[in-house]
Amino acid sequence: MYNLRYLKFYDDEHHPRSGDINISKVINLPHGLNYLPNELRFLHWNGYPSKALPSTFSLVNLVELDLSTGNIEQLWEGKKHAPKLKRLNLSHSCHLTEMPDLSNTPCLEDINLVNCKSLLDISSSLQHLNKLRNLDLAGCESLRSFSTKIHFESLITLDLSYCTNLIEFPQVSGSSIKSLCLTDTAIEEIPSSIGSLTGLIVLQISHCARLKHISTSICKLKSLESINLIDCSKLESFPEILEPMEHLEVIHLCGTAIKELPSSIENLKGLLRLELRESRNLEWLPSSICNLRHLEELLISDCSKLVKLPDNLGNLRSLKYLDAARAAVTQLPSSLTDLSELEVLICSDCKGLTFSPLSSSLGSLTKLFLNDCNLTEVPEDIGCLPSLLYLELCANDFESLPRSIKNLSKLRMLRLNDCNMLLSIPEFPSDLQKLEAMNCKQLQSLPNVSDFAEFVTQRWIDDDLHFMDTIFVFTNCPRLNQKAFNNVVKESLLSVQQMQTTSQNPEKEDMIRTPVCIWFPGSEIPDWFSHRSFGSSIDVQLAPPQHNRSNCKFLGFALCICHFETNHGDEVVIPGSLGVCVNGDYMNKTFINSDHVALGYWDYSNLLQVWDEYTTFSLKFWPSIDVPNCRVKCCGVCPIYAEPNTTSVEKFGTCIDQEFGKTNKFPDEEMNPRPEIITGSSKSKFLINNRVVLFYRTMRNRVGLFLFYFWIFIACLFCGLFVFGMLGILVLHLSSSCEIYLSYHVQNMQGK
Repeated sequence: MYNLRYLKFYDDEHHPRSGDINISKVINLPHGLNYLPNELRFLHWNGYPSKALPSTFSLVNLVELDLSTGNIEQLWEGKKHAPKLKRLNLSHSCHLTEMPDLSNTPCLEDINLVNCKSLLDISSSLQHLNKLRNLDLAGCESLRSFSTKIHFESLITLDLSYCTNLIEFPQVSGSSIKSLCLTDTAIEEIPSSIGSLTGLIVLQISHCARLKHISTSICKLKSLESINLIDCSKLESFPEILEPMEHLEVIHLCGTAIKELPSSIENLKGLLRLELRESRNLEWLPSSICNLRHLEELLISDCSKLVKLPDNLGNLRSLKYLDAARAAVTQLPSSLTDLSELEVLICSDCKGLTFSPLSSSLGSLTKLFLNDCNLTEVPEDIGCLPSLLYLELCANDFESLPRSIKNLSKLRMLRLNDCNMLLSIPEFPSDLQKLEAMNCKQLQSLPNVSDFAEFVTQRWIDDDLHFMDTIFVFTNCPRLNQKAFNNVVKESLLSVQQMQTTSQNPEKEDMIRTPVCIWFPGSEIPDWFSHRSFGSSIDVQLAPPQHNRSNCKFLGFALCICHFETNHGDEVVIPGSLGVCVNGDYMNKTFINSDHVALGYWDYSNLLQVWDEYTTFSLKFWPSIDVPNCRVKCCGVCPIYAEPNTTSVEKFGTCIDQEFGKTNKFPDEEMNPRPEIITGSSKSKFLINNRVVLFYRTMRNRVGLFLFYFWIFIACLFCGLFVFGMLGILVLHLSSSCEIYLSYHVQNMQGK
């Protein structure tokens, strides 16, 4: 194979096809490799078994050499002429102790020495590689320093991350270097020589636990866009920025020991994101930080010694995201209202937080987090935030919400969990879709039934809201009245029924509605549910197709499950919603340790596009997440129809009752200790907001009836033929017996 130009041996991780043999592991060369074809252009040998390349091997034609995960100790001795070599990969060569002399490889562009854990030094011959673009030395744990200063003409990326024994900043220079990574190294300072890397764009120095000092010459890096100093836990100061830096956009200082930022930080004219999370020694921010006119994100969460924000915070005209969660801040500056571009404000766990008056000038604010701030009252002017979509007020001490909360016309999500002093929620914002009030032990008052029902009904008829789930979660709120919730859903469904009956708009009539669900403490299925059952499964019968077309338009199902039971009284994690959803993912969860009810409505028209062919369904409910020892004790389903003459929820089942002459009630059988999972060959599987429903189609369509009667006819025909055949055989047998008897009798008579 003297003219062989391409040679590649695969290891377990690089098989192009599953049937390839792992030749690398099969080959055993105890005396080394003596020959390789000199015409080779491409040599790829994972797990190369020898300690060096054959001394007779000429690299004159070689373009790519990959001997990763091999036994190489020294690639070659002395100098080798490899004028065409562009890529060299010796990664994971654990026995490699030194780099080869690469002086005669002028075209080399890429060197990969990742995880060469025994490599001790870097060859000075690298400075002759004028086309080298990438040098990857990540994970070279034995590497301690660069023995000589190296100037790179064209290097773009230098990666020394996880060189855990590298104690000195590399002595490199070159304006072409764009990215320098020193993550998780042992360096103690960034020297002034870094100023020679004038083309540097990205500087990664995170997780350097020994780093204590950064030279002020970092300000000479005019092209720098990002600097990462995360978890440099001994870094106590950030360097003075002595010259303007127009392009630096992102600074990560999370987990550092910095006590204060220099006032010269205002020279970072283009800064967009400043991250100081978990800088637990940070005590103050200079007022000059507010001169960063382009700053969009300021993250100071978990800065436990930071007690005050700058008074001129409002000068940050471009600020969109402010996270001060778990900081020691007790008062927000009055200039906060000048942040007209602010979209997200997070002040959770800021104990004793007080507000200056809020203003409609915060017109862009969409998310506000004020959890666990010891708030004894919610500011009345919170209702002046015109764009607020998401509001969290969990674990506070207020007794009620201000009536102005109704003015939050765009609010979609309101979370009030663990507000143990909360007594009432007087009104809901008009566009609210999800309300969580879990573990509000004193909560006893909600909007009256009519207002609540009207509010729920609006979720179905509003064009802007119908596509979103509507969920109310009141788990572990023992003072709430179950009957009130039953009546809310009852009145809402009646309104929907009447609107569908009188609708003159076909498009509105056929609009798909999304699930509505209310979770609350309780143990009873409402009386108006026409189909109820112990256990977790239930059969539902719908009106026949001909009756549906003329009298009843099927709208959907009201659903109810209740009475969660555990074998050992364990607390149970229950999702916060009930309704049908395909591939849904619902994260609202709460622990419950008593009986609870989930009551809701779901529009099934989007699933039953051919529902006219079917009349019977079997439904089963159970937790789709792993909840040990938990089951549903009883459930209920009520089909909803639009009928011209129906005026009350009690008549929802009238069409079915008139046709079939019965309504399902509670069966007399005992509850199943562990309900069976319904199985069958014809089923569709849907997720009911973290519950599974198996839809069984036991159907009575015309084809089915025809086949049924056809097979009955065939069976009867065969039975008839069998009976006639047996009668014929019996008649023949009797006639033969009679003939024999008569013949015998005649012979006896003649003998006498």
